[in-house]
Amino acid sequence: MTTYYVSPDGNDGNNGLGPDASHASNKPFLTIHQILAHSLGDGDTAYIAPGVYREVVTVATTSPTTETKILGDPRNAQGFKTAAGVLLPPGEVQWTAYTTNDTTAPSANSVVELAGRDYLTFKYLTMVGGNDSAGSVIDASTATSTNITLTSCLLYGYSQGGSSRSTILTVPAANVAEHWVFDSCIFLGALSNYSIKIAGAAPSAADLDTDFQIRNCLFLGSGGNPAVYFGPTAGTYKRGGVDICNSTFLGSNMGAYGEVVTASGASTTIPCTVTNSLFMSLGGLNAAAEGQITEDYNLLACAAPRTNVSGANAGAHSVLVNAPLIHVGQELLWGANLRPFGMPTAGSPLLGFGTTPATNFDLLGNPRPGGGASALVSIGAYERSNTFAREVTTVKTGTNAISALGPAIQDFQLPVDATSTTVTVYGRYDATYTGTLPQMLVYMGGECGVADASDTMVEAADTWEQLSLNFTPTAAGVVTIRLQSNDTHGDAAVFFDDFAVA
Repeated sequence: MTTYYVSPDGNDGNNGLGPDASHASNKPFLTIHQILAHSLGDGDTAYIAPGVYREVVTVATTSPTTETKILGDPRNAQGFKTAAGVLLPPGEVQWTAYTTNDTTAPSANSVVELAGRDYLTFKYLTMVGGNDSAGSVIDASTATSTNITLTSCLLYGYSQGGSSRSTILTVPAANVAEHWVFDSCIFLGALSNYSIKIAGAAPSAADLDTDFQIRNCLFLGSGGNPAVYFGPTAGTYKRGGVDICNSTFLGSNMGAYGEVVTASGASTTIPCTVTNSLFMSLGGLNAAAEGQITEDYNLLACAAPRTNVSGANAGAHSVLVNAPLIHVGQELLWGANLRPFGMPTAGSPLLGFGTTPATNFDLLGNPRPGGGASALVSIGAYERSNTFAREVTTVKTGTNAISALGPAIQDFQLPVDATSTTVTVYGRYDATYTGTLPQMLVYMGGECGVADASDTMVEAADTWEQLSLNFTPTAAGVVTIRLQSNDTHGDAAVFFDDFAVA
């Protein structure tokens, strides 16, 4: 298995085997096209340096049979350098169909046409769609592609060339399960844009589980069409198995049509499922026939929350009237720190509402459950993070500590120099605590050469214990220090005090 590198300072005449454009022999490629049309083989990994890549690509390499990765490197953890040997600064990895500039019309092609290639994983990429009549970002309509994964990607749709464009379009052949996963992605749609459109031929022998997983995703503003549309061809046998969990749909639909919609070719024996999700739109869930969609643990703040989703298919735990309290920037009005758009506010009904999630992490990679004061997960794409608050009663020294109830995290951004650094803090938990004991972690330090690490408490309840981490950065930069309660009881008190850096 080979690792390749792509950089704005590269050249497609290089061998692509190193991130340093000043290296004597192993230098990066210039284009994503070079790896997806020529070089990338089964099980290989390609790292893409920070920068803008104005290209549309049809995958032309031999179809992989094991996971093959195309990974953006926005933190430049791989150490990409210019031809002068200077490290590239961290930044967005943008792959765009605006092949001339950002104000000239984009290409009439998709950002990437999969052309029947399988086992491709895309991560940490911003993908800006083109004016393709099929999928503006990913087109999988001409041949079936299976085992495709997108993680932590931002996907911009485009539809100015005509109505009913799709950001993602898949059209699998009959009797073929797709096995696609979208995890922790953000979809920003345009007028009359489907964020994800899943079609496909009807199976010939029995109903088929297409196995399409959407989790921890945020859908924003796609216009008059559904955010997720499942429209396989109708036939004697049908497709099912589009499963959505812990996702947030905000204003993606201008009409009562629905955010998640199934057509007549969708199965009732293998229904599509929707759990732990927030819908704020005119239309919520819209099935062509009863039994195509089953749902539970959702907040449906919609004028038409459910169409043909009733009885046993409408979850007993879902609600229609709870206030959908989320952050949209209101904290800036009084000078507080900005929280991510769509994250639950303090005390939001979204907190501690959901059931067992598909993954233990949210859109930001923060642990589920979180948010404090409950062992249940939040619904929607986000848990609430950084929930520790001032504590004046249980302190180790002085008059102030910090504390939280239940599972919770608190992050601190710590500037560091290229020298040995020791971080210490005292932790404590009460007798109701269950699960992995409280921890201190260092992570997000790749830019300055610091590997992820943790220290976990071992002492008994109601005892102050010092946690310590030592690391030596290879360059000045910033690391994240996280204090974490992993309480599974849901209301145990955790305390931290006497944080120090040496």
